[in-house]
Amino acid sequence: MFALSAKPEVVQISPRMAEKLLVHNGFDGQRPLRPKRISHLANEMRRGEFTTATIGLAKENYNGGRFMLVNGQHTLNACIVSGATITAVVEKYDCEDPRDISLLYQKYDDSARSLSDVVKMECVSLGIQWPLRIAQLVVTGLAMRCGGRGMSKSEKAALLKDNLQVGAFINKVFNTDVEKGTSIKHMTKGPVVAAMAATWEKCQRDAEIFWAQVRDGEGLSKSMPSYRVREYLRETVSDFGAGARVIGMRRATDHEIISKCISGWNAYRRKQSTALKYFADKPIPAAV
Repeated sequence: MFALSAKPEVVQISPRMAEKLLVHNGFDGQRPLRPKRISHLANEMRRGEFTTATIGLAKENYNGGRFMLVNGQHTLNACIVSGATITAVVEKYDCEDPRDISLLYQKYDDSARSLSDVVKMECVSLGIQWPLRIAQLVVTGLAMRCGGRGMSKSEKAALLKDNLQVGAFINKVFNTDVEKGTSIKHMTKGPVVAAMAATWEKCQRDAEIFWAQVRDGEGLSKSMPSYRVREYLRETVSDFGAGARVIGMRRATDHEIISKCISGWNAYRRKQSTALKYFADKPIPAAV
């Protein structure tokens, strides 16, 4: 776990010092600069309305002891743009591995960091090379399995560490046969990923077959559970978030989507047909 290496210092940061500190802003997981944010801060600095900032530096003890900027890149860039000298609290931390860097990054200004920002940093620290959109989807689905929506961004991202194998499975399903131009839009929903994780934990081999069928739709008859699930997902969107704004599609709760996916899986495992019946007042069925 990261730890303060020295007592925080209150420092007057000039544009020249800001340039020197930004030399350490080289971490792969750092979020892109937002020009509007820099402009806003610079204007505050010019007017003398800017309050004390916090600059976070991580000492990578596992990497020759070099420093890495984990907080303050927008403030430092605004300082240079404004030409003003500002007051900042500089905090320095010892980090023993890349995971410490991720945890420290998440500590700062969580409300301003998106889930994508936090997941990207976590992926870098864990050496995960999945596309960011898939890693974020994996995190969203895993969070739903844990009871979810009330979890913080950091708590959601932390689920990756203990679920690397199921994440790799989901990434494989979503990235197979890309050359064929197969659309997977019907599957890229948090509740679908939650169901995929539940089925993979029951039987990895069957999960690979079942979800490949749901993805591709090749060689399926209308009586097959995988066909039923595929068609249901193709005409349904989540009633939460961006999905709720899609016109002309049937909306469903996460509870319904997960339930129907698991019902289809259970029928597949039992070699039965299914109508994907759904009961809103009953718990999500357990995967078999």
